[in-house]
Amino acid sequence: MGKLIVDGKLVNLDKATKIAVNTYSKPGDVFYCHKELYVTDKGNYVLVGEGGPKSIFGRAIGTNEVAGGSGASLVNKEEAAKIAEDWQTDADIMVKFFGDLLEEA
Repeated sequence: MGKLIVDGKLVNLDKATKIAVNTYSKPGDVFYCHKELYVTDKGNYVLVGEGGPKSIFGRAIGTNEVAGGSGASLVNKEEAAKIAEDWQTDADIMVKFFGDLLEEA
């Protein structure tokens, strides 16, 4: 994926660790949505994704016209943990990255 500028920070996704992935549908579908959650070496959590015109990444390109798009945002550790949990990330991965936030039942 390379380098991105997100909220004024240079993020090198090639050096970041991918924690979780969530995909809905297939590329080319208007509802297609693909999101990835990363953590950088400095401990910043980054959510990146792309999608079709009817996904959260859809954007207006003219009068009554929309196209697919992409985006990235920084999230805090608690938000990242919630995202990973919502995406049903493996428990071992959750413990590795968010163990300090998890409470044993």
